Amino acid sequence: MEVPEVRDVRLRGLPWTRASSGAVHGDQVTLRLNVSVGYPSPLRAVATRLREHVTRRVAAQTGLDVTRLDITMTDLGGDLP
Repeated sequence: MEVPEVRDVRLRGLPWTRASSGAVHGDQVTLRLNVSVGYPSPLRAVATRLREHVTRRVAAQTGLDVTRLDITMTDLGGDLP
Protein backbone atom coordinates (compact mmCIF):
# COMPACT_ATOMS: atom_id res chain seq x y z
CA MET A 1 0.00 0.00 0.00
CA GLU A 2 3.05 2.27 0.18
CA VAL A 3 3.42 2.24 -3.62
CA PRO A 4 0.72 4.60 -4.98
CA GLU A 5 -0.50 2.39 -7.84
CA VAL A 6 -0.89 -0.71 -5.66
CA ARG A 7 -4.49 -0.96 -4.43
CA ASP A 8 -4.30 -4.20 -2.46
CA VAL A 9 -1.91 -6.99 -1.54
CA ARG A 10 -3.96 -10.15 -1.62
CA LEU A 11 -3.10 -12.91 0.81
CA ARG A 12 -4.87 -15.52 -1.29
CA GLY A 13 -4.30 -16.03 -4.94
CA LEU A 14 -6.78 -16.52 -7.70
CA PRO A 15 -7.66 -20.14 -8.48
CA TRP A 16 -4.71 -20.42 -10.89
CA THR A 17 -2.15 -18.61 -8.67
CA ARG A 18 -0.43 -19.38 -5.41
CA ALA A 19 -1.12 -17.34 -2.29
CA SER A 20 1.15 -14.47 -1.24
CA SER A 21 3.88 -15.93 0.91
CA GLY A 22 7.41 -15.59 2.21
CA ALA A 23 10.19 -17.88 3.34
CA VAL A 24 13.35 -17.17 5.33
CA HIS A 25 16.53 -19.17 4.80
CA GLY A 26 19.26 -17.89 7.12
CA ASP A 27 19.58 -14.18 6.35
CA GLN A 28 17.85 -14.43 2.96
CA VAL A 29 14.16 -14.02 2.13
CA THR A 30 12.07 -15.11 -0.84
CA LEU A 31 8.66 -13.50 -1.30
CA ARG A 32 5.62 -14.02 -3.51
CA LEU A 33 3.06 -11.20 -3.69
CA ASN A 34 -0.33 -11.03 -5.38
CA VAL A 35 -1.33 -7.42 -5.91
CA SER A 36 -4.19 -5.42 -7.34
CA VAL A 37 -3.03 -2.40 -9.32
CA GLY A 38 -4.95 0.82 -10.09
CA TYR A 39 -6.08 1.49 -13.64
CA PRO A 40 -4.39 2.76 -15.79
CA SER A 41 -0.91 1.99 -14.54
CA PRO A 42 2.34 1.21 -16.37
CA LEU A 43 2.59 -2.38 -15.09
CA ARG A 44 6.28 -2.92 -15.73
CA ALA A 45 7.18 0.36 -13.97
CA VAL A 46 4.87 -0.47 -11.04
CA ALA A 47 6.51 -3.90 -10.66
CA THR A 48 9.96 -2.30 -10.64
CA ARG A 49 8.95 0.29 -8.02
CA LEU A 50 7.21 -2.34 -5.89
CA ARG A 51 10.20 -4.68 -6.07
CA GLU A 52 12.62 -1.91 -5.02
CA HIS A 53 10.31 -0.68 -2.25
CA VAL A 54 9.63 -4.10 -0.71
CA THR A 55 13.31 -5.07 -0.87
CA ARG A 56 14.32 -1.83 0.86
CA ARG A 57 11.60 -2.06 3.55
CA VAL A 58 12.31 -5.71 4.40
CA ALA A 59 16.02 -4.93 4.78
CA ALA A 60 15.31 -1.88 6.95
CA GLN A 61 12.81 -3.66 9.20
CA THR A 62 14.46 -7.07 9.52
CA GLY A 63 18.07 -6.79 8.33
CA LEU A 64 17.36 -9.64 5.90
CA ASP A 65 18.22 -9.67 2.20
CA VAL A 66 15.40 -10.31 -0.31
CA THR A 67 16.94 -12.61 -2.89
CA ARG A 68 13.76 -13.28 -4.85
CA LEU A 69 10.48 -11.41 -5.15
CA ASP A 70 7.79 -12.77 -7.47
CA ILE A 71 4.97 -10.33 -8.21
CA THR A 72 1.65 -11.45 -9.70
CA MET A 73 -0.71 -8.67 -10.71
CA THR A 74 -4.07 -10.31 -10.19
CA ASP A 75 -6.27 -7.49 -11.46
CA LEU A 76 -6.57 -3.83 -12.35
CA GLY A 77 -8.87 -2.45 -9.67
CA GLY A 78 -9.95 1.09 -8.95
CA ASP A 79 -9.03 4.17 -10.91
CA LEU A 80 -5.93 6.16 -10.12
CA PRO A 81 -6.53 9.66 -8.77
